[in-house]
Amino acid sequence: MDPGGEYDRGLLRGIAKYCRLHGPWSFYGNFGISKEEMPYKKDFRADGIISRDLSDITASMKGIPAVVCSSSQEDTSQVSTISLDSRLVGDMAARHLLERGFKNFAFCGLSEKYWSAERSRSFSAKTAQAGCKAIIYKAPKHIEKSSWVREQNYMAKWLKSLPKPVGLFACNDSRAQHVMQACRMAGLKVPDEVAVLGVDNDELLCNLSNPSISSVELDFERAGYEAAQLLANLIIGKEKKNRRIVVNPVSIKTRQSTETLAIEDAEVASALRFIRDNFTKPISVVDVLDHVKLSRRSLELRFRNSLGYSINYQIRQMRVEYACRLLRETNMPVKQIAGKLGYPDTTHIARYFRTAKGMSLKAYREKFG
Repeated sequence: MDPGGEYDRGLLRGIAKYCRLHGPWSFYGNFGISKEEMPYKKDFRADGIISRDLSDITASMKGIPAVVCSSSQEDTSQVSTISLDSRLVGDMAARHLLERGFKNFAFCGLSEKYWSAERSRSFSAKTAQAGCKAIIYKAPKHIEKSSWVREQNYMAKWLKSLPKPVGLFACNDSRAQHVMQACRMAGLKVPDEVAVLGVDNDELLCNLSNPSISSVELDFERAGYEAAQLLANLIIGKEKKNRRIVVNPVSIKTRQSTETLAIEDAEVASALRFIRDNFTKPISVVDVLDHVKLSRRSLELRFRNSLGYSINYQIRQMRVEYACRLLRETNMPVKQIAGKLGYPDTTHIARYFRTAKGMSLKAYREKFG
């Protein structure tokens, strides 16, 4: 595995956590050396393998319990796998940009990567549901494979050609950083003209950029922990069948690159800002109407025309995402979470949380916490 990327780093954090609690395990990793230099090529004595790629498992390793990260269309039916749900990643990215009022959308990926194409398809499908078409970046093969310097010029011209303002989804944080560099070359303002969203929430990459990059956060650490747990069970024979562990998107880490509202209707933009500033208080649609000084019918119509959903939906979505964050990142009791959102008990939040997420608050914490 390569600890230089957030995917592997996150998985390794989860593996290390399992080891601390249930080990000790001794690790031998190819950190900083090539696969060809690994001593186990000819004589390997491991009890188990967690690998980034199926091709890493050579003939000498056959029969050793293994869990493999699967990010392509290769046949991994003979081993247990860790895989990303790229469909949900694209869907979440589209919702984030739609909620900011964008009508123009673009996707910048990596043509040779299967998971990038999956994210592109789901992102395009979600924006199409809102009546918008996502423009897909496609660099000519000879440019994409030559050098970033040449491709940067091509990408800058493509970015200039997009209708503005545009919400742009990049397949990962590295690609998002490429987009940011090309925007600078093109003289485009981020996020005012181009709002940029990446994937992986690699804090080092995202915060090295100026402005900092918003990103889809994935539950790598949970998946790494489950992978280590699965491998332990495979080693002792407690688990016989191969299993798939899914890395899910859990939230959007919002930073400066999407901190904008691409909404022409000033009253709707004002209403959105009020909701975002006050959603942890027991506000209702009436409070929003008092803030913008419009009739309910008028604001509801303008809200739906601009965003495609109701005022109440926006309030509830903000509360659901906040509850999700507290369920994932804290041990706060559900009743206390309800209290932080202004509810005397859990009845209301439990009902619309299940509607929004398809599971109870408790089930969400058990899965992602």
